[in-house]
Amino acid sequence: MKVLIVHSGTQNKTSAYIKEQVDSLISLGLEINYFTITKKGVKGYLSHLPKLYKKINEFKPDIIHAHYGISGLFANLQRKIPVITSFHGSDVYKSKNVVLSKIAYYLSKETIFVSSKLKTKFGVKRGNIITCGVDMNLFKPASPLFERESIILFSGSADNKVKNYPLANEGVKIFNNHFVKCDLHFRLTELKNKSRKEVVHLMNTAQLLLITSIYEGSSQVLKEAMACNCPVVTTNVGSVRDLISKESKAGIIVEPFPESIANGIHKVLSEDFKHGRKELVEYEIGLGQVAQRILMLYNKVASNSTNRS
Repeated sequence: MKVLIVHSGTQNKTSAYIKEQVDSLISLGLEINYFTITKKGVKGYLSHLPKLYKKINEFKPDIIHAHYGISGLFANLQRKIPVITSFHGSDVYKSKNVVLSKIAYYLSKETIFVSSKLKTKFGVKRGNIITCGVDMNLFKPASPLFERESIILFSGSADNKVKNYPLANEGVKIFNNHFVKCDLHFRLTELKNKSRKEVVHLMNTAQLLLITSIYEGSSQVLKEAMACNCPVVTTNVGSVRDLISKESKAGIIVEPFPESIANGIHKVLSEDFKHGRKELVEYEIGLGQVAQRILMLYNKVASNSTNRS
């Protein structure tokens, strides 16, 4: 089976979680090619349409899998090849994207939502819940003798407003002022421009991961931290409720207030919350397991398309 992946990338780059998903699908025997939309805006997307037609004629895919609603709408501007659209978060939560994403939803043969909360937010009944998988071979705990430093990881870039760095920073400040001895100071370190190996190293070096996002689809960094047994303090965004229960030993969910975050950090550092990997394994969201679910969806769409033709 041939699959064309349609996604946006202004620097002609593929997001790590998309590439990892594609690589896991290739390992199942699929032939996959990328089509990257490198320009923004309506005119930018439409300028790629002739190239998409050319790519389809040359590659002859059985299915197009588009990531994010706007790319899904773009992929559906041709009606020759069936389209599966994956919704990841900003295509649902950003009001300016919702109308176009809804059009993509109704035009697509099948849809994927990376969390049940995202599908509920979108307000639709049809759609498959398939989260992005985790590379359990890459994201894994270091030796128990590996010493952790006075670092609190921030889940993204400080200049990304959606990640809500000011809230995280204020929470860490309160924690340092009220719970930490004067000779210690916990540093808030952002996961910006880090390679995958650097992220793994930091997750095995830091005391915990802090997530304060305004919204998330299905926080990939949360799952990666759990795979490394890095404790997590997070607000209730994305799929965290699906992964962290009240009885969880992977981390805790706190209210989006600085004092709650400070208290959460203190609780996680005072108790044993280094068992995320065991809990993550039970959810069966390794790359290979997720790839099998996506392959089943591909086969369903390809079969339906063949029957209709």
